[in-house]
Amino acid sequence: LGQGRDAIIGEASYAFDSDTRCGEFAISVADRWQRQGLGSALLCALQFRAISLGHIELFGETLRANAQMQNLAGKAGFEFSRSSDWRAIRFDKILVGRIVRRDLT
Repeated sequence: LGQGRDAIIGEASYAFDSDTRCGEFAISVADRWQRQGLGSALLCALQFRAISLGHIELFGETLRANAQMQNLAGKAGFEFSRSSDWRAIRFDKILVGRIVRRDLT
């Protein structure tokens, strides 16, 4: 980035079902900024926000080829399962009292 230019380097989003208190999340980090802890910081912030709003479960999906996201989810304590999409893998986490903050970089 040049001096004086703003850019989005990462984003996190989620949607929650108020009936099930379960939410789906997505994280995206620009290629140049990967492996610097931004994804783990975003995921941690999402988990804390979800807990503060009374949600009990969080899940996401990624392509099977996305080893970086699978590694991030695994280090954050998510459990892996099959996705309804054969190209993807799903990861779930029960949030109540279970924020894992390991070295996620």
